[in-house]
Amino acid sequence: MTADNATFSVPAGAGQLSAVSGQWMRCSDAAATRCSPIPAATGAGYRPSSSDIGYYLTYVSTAYDDDGATTATSQPTTAVAGASTPGAGVTPLGTGAGWAVTLNITPSHVHRGTTIRLGGAVTTSPRPAGGKLIYLQARSIGFAWIGQGRERHRVRTYGPWISFQTLRTHADGTWRSSYRFRLGGRHAYEMQAVAPREGGFQDPTGTSNIVTVTET
Repeated sequence: MTADNATFSVPAGAGQLSAVSGQWMRCSDAAATRCSPIPAATGAGYRPSSSDIGYYLTYVSTAYDDDGATTATSQPTTAVAGASTPGAGVTPLGTGAGWAVTLNITPSHVHRGTTIRLGGAVTTSPRPAGGKLIYLQARSIGFAWIGQGRERHRVRTYGPWISFQTLRTHADGTWRSSYRFRLGGRHAYEMQAVAPREGGFQDPTGTSNIVTVTET
């Protein structure tokens, strides 16, 4: 990656521009609000490493004059992904066995206005430095009658899986979230956490245990 320092103008009567420096930053969010400097990455060129996978990168130019300093920041990159096809002598990341993820939910019996707490962990290692991507999904549980006469019986039916939250784990693989029920009524849902395939890692998508939540 390459970047150019910003062009700074000095207002009339202001002090002379004394220096312009650059710094590559590693950010944990796409809006680049939570960033930290990458050690020794001050040149115009930077080659991302495995430590950057899952992070967003920006370049910050800082200009100095007699009155202090001012900065200009580039637009962040997309999340850094590893090479899809490793070159000769390069070991692909991950185990290839699939992401292992767990899910727990409390409480499991709710009513309108109840907030449930969801949590779990991705236990597969290594993981992206910026945290493993997780989709929280839910599907409705219903019932239907099939057959006729003595052969008529009730079977369980399911709606489609719907992703209702997207998040990233902490660096240690753990994650926490919450969801508040708003509609009310008598419903039942199954919920799961999905750890999708992610760039730079050879592990296929993994799905957690299913947890049933009943709304009354």
